[in-house]
Amino acid sequence: MTIQECYQVLGGDYAQVEKRLPGIHLIRKFIAKFLDDGSYPELCRAMEQGQTEEAFRAAHTLKGNASIVGETAMKQLAIDMENGVIAQKHDVYQNALDQLEDAFRKCL
Repeated sequence: MTIQECYQVLGGDYAQVEKRLPGIHLIRKFIAKFLDDGSYPELCRAMEQGQTEEAFRAAHTLKGNASIVGETAMKQLAIDMENGVIAQKHDVYQNALDQLEDAFRKCL
């Protein structure tokens, strides 16, 4: 999968990132770090164990990291996770978690 295809799958804005990060090598470096970041696995673990404070922190970190690399759709899912955890709305955060899982599975 190309980096541009990964951005499409993840709902990112490759053109916007290309303007901020000069060169494909730097973009690849940052997207690889984003995909390897431990925030998503930590989020899953925390949700499985019912640790809402840890889940919120992981979602917040994921939101920031997604923002840095221009992954706008994943950033919104992380925001949805944060809001669902805060409001204790299981359906909201479970839906966001399912969508995050699908996106990560497609690009890894």
